Amino acid sequence: RIIVDNCKLASYQDTILINTANTSAGYFNKCLVQGDVDFIWGSGIGYFKSCEIRSMLRPGNAQGVTTQARSGAGVYGLIFYDCDLTRSSSTMTNWSLGRDANTSGPDGNNAWLKCRMDSHIIPAGWTDGGLADKSTLRFWEYQSKDITGTTLLPTVSRVPWSRQLDATEFETVSNPTNVFASIFWEPILPPYVACQPTNQSAFAGQ
Repeated sequence: RIIVDNCKLASYQDTILINTANTSAGYFNKCLVQGDVDFIWGSGIGYFKSCEIRSMLRPGNAQGVTTQARSGAGVYGLIFYDCDLTRSSSTMTNWSLGRDANTSGPDGNNAWLKCRMDSHIIPAGWTDGGLADKSTLRFWEYQSKDITGTTLLPTVSRVPWSRQLDATEFETVSNPTNVFASIFWEPILPPYVACQPTNQSAFAGQ
């Protein structure tokens, strides 16, 4: 279990590996995570809130993949809520949200919820990792917007083995309590002291 709060995680491939199913878990809040291919991946559970997910230009290759979820059936995988998907170069135009891990992750779960995406993300959204039967994949989106956050992205060209969630499903998947329920963990961030405390009256129990 790990909580990563307001940190920069900088690498290229394999920046974050959440390795072990039903054991490894991470809660990432207001972090910068950057990499160039499959840089967030693994079998465990990762919840990313209000993070910047920055794609780095690969030398000699303008295409890349953001995630590779290998989560098992019945558990959540890599969940991104209120995040920004940015790019290190305007020449990057052929990136995807993620790909399957072939037979290593037939039940992979990857969700992008109310995230803002720069124009390097392809209309299809996702990359084919070679899994023949993709019916068990859980590649989800909900109300993705352009990088300015003002316009919903068209999803008509998304691959057929991904799915747009409805509002009820979004409420369930975006709640960390639900995401980490299978491993009986509730990550709690320390309080931020935003201003100098002032005197006030309070009743017992408040």
